[in-house]
Amino acid sequence: MRRILVLIGALLASVQAFDKVQELGILVDVSKSDFSLRGQLLANGGTLADENYNLGFAYGPAIIKEGDEYHMFVCSNGVIGDTANITGWDRVRHFKSLDGKAWGPPSIVVQIAPDKHISERSACDPSVVKKDGYWYLYYGGHLPGIAGVIYVARSRSIEGPYEKWTGSGWAVNPPQPKPIIYPKVPASNHLTVCDQYHINTAGDGNYYGAGQPSVVVRSSSNEIWMWYADASLQIDSTYPCSKRRYFLVKSKDGINFGLPIAIRHGGSDFFTYADGGEVKWNEVQQRFEMFQLKQEMHPDKPLEEVIQSTSTDGVNWTAWQTRLRIPNFSNNIGLMSDKYGSITGDSTILAFGTPWDVQNKHVFGVWDVYGLKIWGLNKPGPGYSYYARRILPFLQLD
Repeated sequence: MRRILVLIGALLASVQAFDKVQELGILVDVSKSDFSLRGQLLANGGTLADENYNLGFAYGPAIIKEGDEYHMFVCSNGVIGDTANITGWDRVRHFKSLDGKAWGPPSIVVQIAPDKHISERSACDPSVVKKDGYWYLYYGGHLPGIAGVIYVARSRSIEGPYEKWTGSGWAVNPPQPKPIIYPKVPASNHLTVCDQYHINTAGDGNYYGAGQPSVVVRSSSNEIWMWYADASLQIDSTYPCSKRRYFLVKSKDGINFGLPIAIRHGGSDFFTYADGGEVKWNEVQQRFEMFQLKQEMHPDKPLEEVIQSTSTDGVNWTAWQTRLRIPNFSNNIGLMSDKYGSITGDSTILAFGTPWDVQNKHVFGVWDVYGLKIWGLNKPGPGYSYYARRILPFLQLD
């Protein structure tokens, strides 16, 4: 039985945050969705059976308001009970709502190619915009021998069906879709420095590579701008092959992107170990907004910081500022926008994955999607400090 589980209601006057937040609660509850079965947690600190593959999860939300409807795309599990991983690590599912709170049943809009051994392996981290009559859905996959790459699918309808780019045309679930973004350094070049950490017995590279796209359509140039992470460039002794650098690329046709431009925060090259930044265009302020989680992921810190940066050119970003706090061990922020990736008012929905029952511990593959409504995006100046009146409850209801 799922019930009201967590109440975080302290007054936090000293915490920088948006001027006002409103609890929306749970948006995707995997125990009630028709794509999953509620898994069993074992007694030894939350270790999961069956390599997590017969558990349902949802995270990495992308939310678009189109007319009077809300559309949400999430990264979610493959076929329940597929312990051999034949159907891939993830699928992208779509939900629809009339109020942004109650969401209808999911439908699969992107799944991996029929033979996972030659392409994709996963379909995750969706980011969606509309350009020239098509909805373009960008997502991360994992190409054997290369590691993380980014693919694109498109549809005339936001609800699908989506056709993937094959390199020469578009097709529904083709055997070998063509990536549009590759990591700067393929997995095979990292064997000598990463094999003890990230290379599996097949030698085909399980480190991250490139992924976590965030896209916006720029009306002034009719281009799609994409920000993405690349973990193939920076090696260090603490996190071999996983320290991520962020890049901006631009495209006129949604397929062919120019050379990547390294982005900078506070005047310095930007590296992170955290999940990718979510970028939107703020129409009122005429600037880009990037949101990310600080992701310290420590049980002694019950709240996770949501940090924000702004930019006028998409390359040079202000230093991070903490804007609000959400439950610990949350992941992969999604910010609601219009079909072009723009925010046109002072408020939006901020959604994120967080552990089942808002547990204060990291258990892989055990995530629901939660959301908050936030205001204060257009306070004067990028350095303006906002203060939280309170952090409102996060709910899971029967």
